[in-house]
Amino acid sequence: MDTIAHYLVNDIKLNQDFMYRQINELARYRSIVIGEFPKRESEKEYPFHDYFYMGDIQNWPDFITKNNIKAIHAHKGNHGARIVPLAKEYGIPLITSFRGQDASAHHNYFEVNREKFTDLIKEGSLFLPVCKYFKKEMVQLGFPKDRIGVMYGGIDLDRFTYSVRRMPKSRKIRILSVGRFIEKKGFDYLLVAFAMVHSKYPNTELVIIGKGSEKYKEKLEEITRLLNIQDAVTFKEPMYNQFIAEEMKNAHLFCLASYTTNKGNIEGIPNVLKEAMASGLPVVSTKHAGIPELIQHGKSGLLVEERDIEGLAKCIGKLIENPRSWAKLSYHARLKVNKDFDLRKQIAVQEKYYDLVIEFSRLVSKGENYR
Repeated sequence: MDTIAHYLVNDIKLNQDFMYRQINELARYRSIVIGEFPKRESEKEYPFHDYFYMGDIQNWPDFITKNNIKAIHAHKGNHGARIVPLAKEYGIPLITSFRGQDASAHHNYFEVNREKFTDLIKEGSLFLPVCKYFKKEMVQLGFPKDRIGVMYGGIDLDRFTYSVRRMPKSRKIRILSVGRFIEKKGFDYLLVAFAMVHSKYPNTELVIIGKGSEKYKEKLEEITRLLNIQDAVTFKEPMYNQFIAEEMKNAHLFCLASYTTNKGNIEGIPNVLKEAMASGLPVVSTKHAGIPELIQHGKSGLLVEERDIEGLAKCIGKLIENPRSWAKLSYHARLKVNKDFDLRKQIAVQEKYYDLVIEFSRLVSKGENYR
């Protein structure tokens, strides 16, 4: 069986289950992982069948031949740029995924990314952004369009049981948001919008699950105090997917207020939105980056412009006022996720991209270079 060597600079983190699944659940290729960390910290949670610390590999040609490595897959843009010299030296096709700021052509990131990816643009075999929006950004950065193939991130639909939400009769209306505590997730804007909602609908509560910058979290907690909503807002530590799924079962609405930061940091299509939609939660989000590729406004969710606090509040209020709309929105949302964001379907797409790259490499080795 042909082998894909997945290259990681750092071990898999709690919020990178999606990356682990893309490595570990291939059907037609053997996966091995080559990494720059000598000891695995998340081996118990995310075990790999074959992990090789690169510092221990003394003879790369023998290693490549012994493991029948046909391509390297770097799972972040920065990782791709880092592994280019090795891939070039040993003639191994290099596939690179782009998931966030590494694909940004906005503000500060334009010049930074253009310079950072000069060699990768020249030597990379295939580039896989997680949304069409990123493809457009990458073309602006100088990536050749004919070597970019969009690959949506899939989720395990079996983990997220679909159920139509009902307006609670005695419980509070729970609004859920999940993400790292970083600026582009928009939690600060969400808190202000929630304060507006809570003043009109006092039977609402907001639960935010995440972890990240302590300074940013302290800022969020200070906002809740200034807005006098601390009794209606709960912050929870990050959890594994099965626990996130349970939190979603206990929520009524989901909101993510992502936006492009002043420095140009962006995200693709947040997995938590896919998970919320798969579970039947009506969603409110922003017209940020690839999110409109997932959510069709008025059909599978509600969208507002980035940083539109009043718009967020109005959309949440609209859902509270019209609970009969929840079933129709969530039905179309689940259909969309089933169609385009099913993990199994996306793994199949991923393997087809591997097929193309390996076949092209074979033709090139025979002198049939069609690039």
